[in-house]
Amino acid sequence: MDARDLDEVNAFDAAFWAQPFFREPARVATLHVIRRALKPGGLLVVQELEREPEAADLPAFTLRRLVYQGLGVPFALSAEQLAVEAESAGFELARQAATSFGRFAVLRRPAE
Repeated sequence: MDARDLDEVNAFDAAFWAQPFFREPARVATLHVIRRALKPGGLLVVQELEREPEAADLPAFTLRRLVYQGLGVPFALSAEQLAVEAESAGFELARQAATSFGRFAVLRRPAE
């Protein structure tokens, strides 16, 4: 299923966007679909997956970046960049959090 085909409206309290699987052309439309599917005040969680590595890890990081670029998927977006991307689709930043699983941006669908 293409996420852009989801037709739910005001159905969910929260969503996790597995953003590394979404190519550039589909990202904005997918965020709009998620926003529509969330209830007013519902939460969107996005995870920062890559950070600039130490020198020893740079070759593997560079290879992953090339693969992602070849697929048309943005690579190593920071939690801040992911928040801006979601805000452009009408979400409001609720908070950012650093966890043992990485950094997250938590955004809210505004109450109408």
